[in-house]
Amino acid sequence: MNTRKTIYDKLFTEKVELAKHEVELALIDDVDKVFKEAMATRKKAQDVFFNTKKAVEAAVQKGLKEIKEYKAINEKALPQFDKLNKFVKEVGITMPPVYKDHEENIKSGLKNSFPSQIKTLESINVK
Repeated sequence: MNTRKTIYDKLFTEKVELAKHEVELALIDDVDKVFKEAMATRKKAQDVFFNTKKAVEAAVQKGLKEIKEYKAINEKALPQFDKLNKFVKEVGITMPPVYKDHEENIKSGLKNSFPSQIKTLESINVK
């Protein structure tokens, strides 16, 4: 009987240890699976980040180019208003208010709007 008890005790002890090892292996498998998922999603996040960064950089450069072109067009308009002001004085008539407003609008844009927009776009740092 003692031999049988010793054998059963060893079997049950080994069985418990085997079960413990199975649980540890299952836990390691779970950790490996979660790690692989995390690394895959990290790669996807990096791809999204770099694609977004490129798109933002391109949009900023395009915006800067267009705003600078619009600014140049407005700068070309000012001499026309100078000619109109000179002509009005020579002829001795009053400048229609609408043209005075247009001139002030262009000057305001050149002084405030365009520089502010350009500065804002140039300040966007995409790193």
